[in-house]
Amino acid sequence: MSVRILIGDVRDRLRDLDADSIDCVITSPPYWGLRDYGVDGQLGMEPTLGEHIANLVDATAAFSEAHSATFPPALVERCLMAGCPPGGTVLDPFGGSGTTAMVADGMGYDAVLIELSEAYAEIARKRIADVFRPVWVERKEPKQLGLLDAAE
Repeated sequence: MSVRILIGDVRDRLRDLDADSIDCVITSPPYWGLRDYGVDGQLGMEPTLGEHIANLVDATAAFSEAHSATFPPALVERCLMAGCPPGGTVLDPFGGSGTTAMVADGMGYDAVLIELSEAYAEIARKRIADVFRPVWVERKEPKQLGLLDAAE
C-alpha cells in the first residue's frame, strides 16, 4: 500500500487529485482560531466562525461520501472498515500527525494526506515511515518532488 503527503492548502491541493481517486474521507478539520501557521488565508484563521464553517464546507464539498472522525486510532479503524472498500484509498485533507494514514497503511489501504504545515507533514512522514514504509511527500513545486524514507 502507499501513503502520499501533499503539502499545501487543501483548497489548492484537492485539485491535484484525479477524479474518482478517493474512496473515503476521514479527517479532523482545523479548529477556528486555535493555531496560526503563518500562511495567508489559511483555514481556521477566518474573522468569523461562520466564514470558517463555510470555508470547511467548500473545501470538502467535492467528497459527498466523506466520513469524518477525531483521532483515536480505533475510531479511524472503524471508519475505514465501514466506509472504504477493501484496498481502497482514504483521504485526510487535514493530515496533521498522520494518524489516518498510519492506521490505513497498517490495514492495507492507500492513503493521501494533505497538510498545510511542512513541520506537521514531516512529523507524519516520520511517524508512518518508522512503523511501516517510505512515504511520498509532494510539494507544489515539481523540482521538490521526491521519495523520503526513514533513513533521512
